[in-house]
Amino acid sequence: MEAKEERPRLKYNKLPLTQEEIIQKREKRKQSNRDSAKRSRLRRQLELARLEVQVEVLIDEKKFLTKELKRISAKCERLASHNVSLKAELSRHIGPAEVPEVIDDLQSVADEGSN
Repeated sequence: MEAKEERPRLKYNKLPLTQEEIIQKREKRKQSNRDSAKRSRLRRQLELARLEVQVEVLIDEKKFLTKELKRISAKCERLASHNVSLKAELSRHIGPAEVPEVIDDLQSVADEGSN
């Protein structure tokens, strides 16, 4: 039987590490750090890919909403112009003084119909 190398005991009955154990521990820690860095890079790549997709979706949504806003704005302008024409025609038929009262009556009827 070989005699084991005697090492002085430390607190809590732990023996000091041999040079080989220190090297193994250091290599294990290095490998653990490499693995952790690799996982971190992978997480960053996945997050970047997710954000790139989100950017594309938001760009498409912005294009759609801009187009929709232009369409609705143009419709609003047409309706406002038509409204001015209708008020002018109404004014010619019943007189300018009566227009506000007729418009109020029409609005009341429209409000009742939507309830």
